Amino acid sequence: MKKTLLSILSSVILLTPALAAEPIQIVTSFSILEDMVKQVGGNRIAVSSLIGVDGDAHTFQPSAQHALALTKAKIIFVNGLGFEPWAKKLVASSGTKAKFVEVSKNIKPLTMKTEEGHGHGHSHGHAHKNEVDPHAWNDIKNGIIYIKTIQGELSNIDPEGTKEYSANAIAYIAELEKMAVQAQKDFAAIPKAKRNIVMSHDSMGYFAKSYGLSVHSAQGLSTEIEPTAKEVAAIIDDIRKNKVTALFLDSVANPKLLERISTETGTKIGGKLYSDALSSVNSPASSYRALNEHNIKTVLKMLQ
Repeated sequence: MKKTLLSILSSVILLTPALAAEPIQIVTSFSILEDMVKQVGGNRIAVSSLIGVDGDAHTFQPSAQHALALTKAKIIFVNGLGFEPWAKKLVASSGTKAKFVEVSKNIKPLTMKTEEGHGHGHSHGHAHKNEVDPHAWNDIKNGIIYIKTIQGELSNIDPEGTKEYSANAIAYIAELEKMAVQAQKDFAAIPKAKRNIVMSHDSMGYFAKSYGLSVHSAQGLSTEIEPTAKEVAAIIDDIRKNKVTALFLDSVANPKLLERISTETGTKIGGKLYSDALSSVNSPASSYRALNEHNIKTVLKMLQ
């Protein structure tokens, strides 16, 4: 009888699947990073974002609930470069033991060159001398650097998942590189004189530099800062002088300013670009991959 019970117990143990390891809890500052981390981490992680889809990091105000979310995290990924000025204070107040990682740490940022009070050389926001542009992910090459940083950090905290993280990152990067190479060719085929665009928010400087575009912006780096009447007049003059044929709304910016500029210049609004946040599921920019594909296609359509 004793032998029979031992045999049954042994069979039960052999037939019962091993309990799956708890996924590693990760928090990101905004939705674009959340998607990148998901793509690399796969099923080994559980990730959430402090700022959700269609959210504006420039106007975000963290709460006690956000601080609580950090206490459960093993690692916290933020963009850095001043994009989340509230981040370090929130981490300190939460008391979390999570590792804090700025994914932009290995990229060379663009700095704002002020010219008669204007930023980016073509932007008409309130940029200051040597102000850093934080929107580095809008150049796919920088996005790939982010992904490699994420891969390395996940491997450091979870060595057993190193092979899986590496395989996921390699496949993900290959798709993005293919997209970027094709975009370079498509934009290069457009006469340089036609490669002028206007954005409602100065968020596409890296995108513009990568594809050889000249970008003019009605607002500065932050959506919180409204341009003066003089600055709006200057951007209108720029549009006429440079014969700009394409205006683009920013998904997180108020459309009224660009609509006014469109009316006054007769320049058509060519659509909406997604720069600072992903869109909801079944929308054009529900992932970082889809965001880039949408932005590239939307701009090319207006310039070709």
